[in-house]
Amino acid sequence: MSWKGRILGAIVGLFLPVPFSSVIGFILGWYFVDKPENDRLRAGGYARARFSKGPDYNESIIMGTFALLGYVARGAGAIQPEQIRLAENCMSNMYLDAASRHAAISAFNRGKSDDFNLFAETSAIRQSISGNVTLISYLFEVLVQIALTDFEVTREERTRLHNVGQQFGIRPEEIDRLIEIRLSEMNFRRGFSGRYSGQQGGFGPDYSSGSADSGNSGYQDSGNSGYQGAGSGSYGSSDKLDEAYRIIGVSPETPWKDVRTAYKRLMNKYHPDRLKAQGVPEALVRTYTEKAKDISAAFELIKQARGEKN
Repeated sequence: MSWKGRILGAIVGLFLPVPFSSVIGFILGWYFVDKPENDRLRAGGYARARFSKGPDYNESIIMGTFALLGYVARGAGAIQPEQIRLAENCMSNMYLDAASRHAAISAFNRGKSDDFNLFAETSAIRQSISGNVTLISYLFEVLVQIALTDFEVTREERTRLHNVGQQFGIRPEEIDRLIEIRLSEMNFRRGFSGRYSGQQGGFGPDYSSGSADSGNSGYQDSGNSGYQGAGSGSYGSSDKLDEAYRIIGVSPETPWKDVRTAYKRLMNKYHPDRLKAQGVPEALVRTYTEKAKDISAAFELIKQARGEKN
């Protein structure tokens, strides 16, 4: 619980020439500093607890998440081994036991079925989430990642992401922006490493070691309806620089001081200590830590290309 605002308010009040100034400062410090901070910490704790197998574990949220993963993954046609790996990695990060893992697989298969009721599923999740933005952020990070396991989003996958977003009041352009940023991060890493490491360190594993055998995983496959793998085109230095600008959220025409400001803002947003203080689930902290690495590398590339020293 934060007392910083009340303490500082009371101290400042000592120097004000008005009656009961310390009391007034104490109250204002609580209202404008401590109350919002404590509300945020409570919301963050709520988020963390419900995405882990603990006393406050909320099965409807987790099972709903896996159902939506199946729904989005099915947009590419046949379920791919990489998508199964990502779903299984989510289970590990959420510390699901054997029974819960089995239920999560069933939810995934339900989500990709032709008769999946998206409205009913998202309504149940909304009721459990109660508008918690941290949980919603977590959910869409996972959904976008499963759509991008092959470095592209099919039209149907994008449509399905938009459909889910609509249920949570998220505009299509916001979903598209999240896709663009995540893809830029993946391409940026691929440009340096020369191999597929887009999910390493986040929700998904490093797929460069080969494909998983999905035959005995429990996930039901369905016919291929247009899946296309990632292309093998060249990726040059100009491409890396373009991706770097997209990751930072600026353009080659942006003044250097504004580039630096945007970089610092992003690094502060994704700093692990700050995320943990907000109650962000550990799995999402790991994903955002990878984001911070990408942001730092992108900034260094831009700085080098512009000949800047700091």
